[in-house]
Amino acid sequence: MNVGPPPPYASENTRSLPTSAPPMPMTQPVSIVAPITIVVLGLSSFLAFGFVVAYRCVLMLAKIQNIIVRAVMQCLVLAKNYETF
Repeated sequence: MNVGPPPPYASENTRSLPTSAPPMPMTQPVSIVAPITIVVLGLSSFLAFGFVVAYRCVLMLAKIQNIIVRAVMQCLVLAKNYETF
């Protein structure tokens, strides 16, 4: 058993230690709602963007189809007029 005074370096080290443990930072409980919400919002915005792009493509294809139909109709009209002469 060591009854004598502690060595000086041990007393210096114990003086620098705080008497109580530092307070733990406040941690929020892990929530599953936030990541699910972020994923749902991301997917919905991605799908909305996809629908907008698809809608624009359909409109463009409709314009192209309209131009093709008009050209075919003009060719048919010209062919019919050519037959009548």
